[in-house]
Amino acid sequence: MSVAGDVLVYERLHGDEIVRVALNFGHGSCLVDVPPEAAWEVLLSSAGGRRGEGPQDGRFALAGDEALVLIRRPPGAAG
Repeated sequence: MSVAGDVLVYERLHGDEIVRVALNFGHGSCLVDVPPEAAWEVLLSSAGGRRGEGPQDGRFALAGDEALVLIRRPPGAAG
């Protein structure tokens, strides 16, 4: 778990699957880094319409007051 400014990030693990949750409690937008060696994608966003979106330059943008659930599945796993 990490906290930076108004953003709380934590991970949940199940087998080889990792889910990262990023919560932006601030009203301004921010960026959340993800490990570059993994293929991350948006599973759920409180803002809607972002499912399947990947990172840009190893980061995901969060809007103000947005919650983002990211998933990293093991290589070769179906979504």
